[in-house]
Amino acid sequence: MYNDSYFLANCESAAELARSQQGAEPVTVLSDEGPVAPSRIAAALQMAPSTLSNLLKAMTDAGLIERAQRADDLRRVDGAISSLARELMETYDATSLRTIENFLDDLADHEQAAFEAAVPILRRKCATFATTPEHVANHD
Repeated sequence: MYNDSYFLANCESAAELARSQQGAEPVTVLSDEGPVAPSRIAAALQMAPSTLSNLLKAMTDAGLIERAQRADDLRRVDGAISSLARELMETYDATSLRTIENFLDDLADHEQAAFEAAVPILRRKCATFATTPEHVANHD
């Protein structure tokens, strides 16, 4: 369960909020699906609407999410990823890729071969883990 008041009170910057699991998950949904209703984000993340509402407000205040009225229904507002959030995601992804590349470069030849042999197994296990209900995190 998220302790959103503690978490939000302790985030000092938009970058810190975007790097956190709580911040990264809505940004990822918005990045993958484009502008969507908050109810869609809550469903995708299995998060209580009140928790998501507090998080989206903090993320909007931090400039990570933009609110946009829907053209087909002016009473509804969707969330969209901001250019700042997109830039932070790209920086994070590039840094992560460099970290992984450095890790792999430091392996001896026999270690690289063992790692490459393990990757298909890890992918299969990750896919199983992600689709097994008892392993899915409950964010309510």
